[in-house]
Amino acid sequence: MRYTAVGSVVLSPDFLVGVPVGFIVATPVLFSSTVQSNLPTLLLAVAGFGAAIGAIVLTALSVLLTTTTPAYRRLLAKTPHGVGGVTRPFQLVIGISATAVVAGFGTALLVEVLPAGWAKYLVTGVAIALLLWSVFGCYQVSRQMITHWTNGARIQDIEDAKNMGDTNEPAAGPNSQ
Repeated sequence: MRYTAVGSVVLSPDFLVGVPVGFIVATPVLFSSTVQSNLPTLLLAVAGFGAAIGAIVLTALSVLLTTTTPAYRRLLAKTPHGVGGVTRPFQLVIGISATAVVAGFGTALLVEVLPAGWAKYLVTGVAIALLLWSVFGCYQVSRQMITHWTNGARIQDIEDAKNMGDTNEPAAGPNSQ
């Protein structure tokens, strides 16, 4: 099933799990004065974790792009969205985690001036929802990275076999005699 650009984001498992769970996790803000008094610290932690998730996904994207074989790049170039389509989920998760950082820092500064109750819950819920969305997105793109790496290795094996003249002998490697 093909989705629109927006549908592929809001109907993805990371969004469908991360956002609702984020708001559920934030519900103690409505009932606990202890949680409310510690909100600035919690929200700064959200910002820190968001930055860490962004760094992890950026590193994974860098590894994927630098280890993609020429044969797999040629194959990806023939797909409707090309290499850019492969990088899009990574870019989205990095953007979501960056938004979680901004939401965490921004709400940490504002939360003390907001009235207790729903206002504090909503701003905290948004920050936590963005963080969990990026956490689940990190998991999702790590799985995509493994798939791309595996597919790239398979394509390279096919390319190597083709270059050897389609023989059934394995390519000479460092361990061959």
